Amino acid sequence: MTEVILPLVGKRRCRDSTRHLVTTNMFCAGYPRESGDACMGDSGGPYSVYHRGRWYILGIVSWGEGCGVDGKYGFYTKVAKFLEWTNAHINT
Repeated sequence: MTEVILPLVGKRRCRDSTRHLVTTNMFCAGYPRESGDACMGDSGGPYSVYHRGRWYILGIVSWGEGCGVDGKYGFYTKVAKFLEWTNAHINT
């Protein structure tokens, strides 16, 4: 696994960058110009942030249109949207 620092992208810019449906269960990250990006084989990997001495997983790599393509971003599943489901299945 390789590490890359990718900024979060606003909802409108995410939606405008693709013809695919972008739901409230997703966010996107990346740069508007060709740069580092999640790519083939990265699906299921984490989008993590370090805050006040702890690591948090905000998202899981889901999909993208190419790798590091100008005007395109990587799309991630929002982990927080599935915490209740995750906890229910972990604790059974």
